[in-house]
Amino acid sequence: MHDDRRITEVRLARFVRERIVPAVYSRTVPLSLSSWEVPDEPVPALEAMRQEFRPQEHGAPWGRPWGTTWLRLQGEVPESWGGGPDTTVEVVVDLGFTTEAPGFQCEGIAWRPDGSIIKAISPRNQYIPLKLLGSGMAVDFYVEAAANPDMAQGWTFAATPWVTRPPPGVHRSTGWGASRSPS
Repeated sequence: MHDDRRITEVRLARFVRERIVPAVYSRTVPLSLSSWEVPDEPVPALEAMRQEFRPQEHGAPWGRPWGTTWLRLQGEVPESWGGGPDTTVEVVVDLGFTTEAPGFQCEGIAWRPDGSIIKAISPRNQYIPLKLLGSGMAVDFYVEAAANPDMAQGWTFAATPWVTRPPPGVHRSTGWGASRSPS
């Protein structure tokens, strides 16, 4: 029998990308986005919210590596979307995540304008239900975004080539292949 796993996986990924993902959020509207880059950390939330925020382009780079940038998102949910029991409105915050791993990259915390925390924002948890904002159909909140570089760079839990025994000079205690003895 032929091993068609790879082609099947590619076809499934395309189906999810082209059919399922667009169906999850059938209607979208962009929010107004502005930012303030923190010059020296840490900064209390209410102090950060009093700073001068500048317009930020959607999809544009933000923040220096390991720095913090505060984002402000504002807008209105269209009335035509309604607010009935069959309608769930969510704000999706994509800080530029990669989809390969749940962590080891940028992350954020969503804040209400009164300084209370709404929830965390991470690669596999990017949504904020509108009802958590507590302002009807209006959207106005902040995200304290950490510009953590993608440290994983495709790293996985897959077995390494040294499954049974590490090569000479590799220490077991630090993880096979993670650290080598000085030469």
